[in-house]
Amino acid sequence: EEMKAFRLSTVMPRLLRFVDDLTNWYLRMNRARIKGSNGAAEAKTSQAVLLQAIGVLTRVMAPFTPLLSEYIFLSLRPLLRKDFRAASVHFLPFPVPAEGASSPGLEEKVARMQAVIVAGRAARDRRQVSLRTPLALATVVLPDQSLVDDLSAMESYILQELNLRAIVFTTQDHPATVLSALPDAPILGKRLGGKYSQVAAALKALPEEDLRLLLKDGSITLCGELITSDEVKVSRGFGGAEGGSALEAVALEGVPGAILVLDATVDAAAESEAIAREIINRVQRLKKTSGILPADGPSTS
Repeated sequence: EEMKAFRLSTVMPRLLRFVDDLTNWYLRMNRARIKGSNGAAEAKTSQAVLLQAIGVLTRVMAPFTPLLSEYIFLSLRPLLRKDFRAASVHFLPFPVPAEGASSPGLEEKVARMQAVIVAGRAARDRRQVSLRTPLALATVVLPDQSLVDDLSAMESYILQELNLRAIVFTTQDHPATVLSALPDAPILGKRLGGKYSQVAAALKALPEEDLRLLLKDGSITLCGELITSDEVKVSRGFGGAEGGSALEAVALEGVPGAILVLDATVDAAAESEAIAREIINRVQRLKKTSGILPADGPSTS
């Protein structure tokens, strides 16, 4: 509908977001699998999925980036099915969504996983700890158990991307986090009228114990008024690192009330592993600049 109305400014951001997901997330996290780390059969399936994704993407992008889409398509054409080996990408029909192919639940899980990884990277940046340095533990405090279950299913990816030895997903508050609350002004103001300012002040002054009860019970009585959790914005913040602690915390974007607490302590073993990873990285770069392929065996001459 957007394309029919020629509202390209609303279409392009979605396409760019998909390109980012494909290149900076899917490819990055599945690079080893695509190369065959889990066996030839899974590598073949992964490569077929990637080929289909790029093939469809070139057809979607063709009206917006005609020359680039044509270049990519011609490079892929020998690998495509015969019915898609047209002389030009512009001779192919625009892709039609496959009914039942989407999985909103899985998409939500991945989005939450991405939020955790982005928060973890930000916490590392604040402490100036490279991703090559392994860290012992991160704790993710979440507002409800369903989020804990979703993220636990993606734990292996998060550990790999953040180079962590362990990660904990919990609904219990961390000692370094603090709760705070703000009234939802449009909702409460309309309902309470002149009494809103009094209730708002009482809400902001609530101790953490009462805020936990509000989250648990779903309501609380203030100034003679029953206030529900839907009328309050409860957030978790970082109380600060005490006594030179290496803790760092970052809120999860798009997940209200969730926060990641990272222990950025670097021990001797972590430093040694970071040095080893740096050596591997430099060797890999030398192999790349020298034109050595993964299939080439080592030379002792």
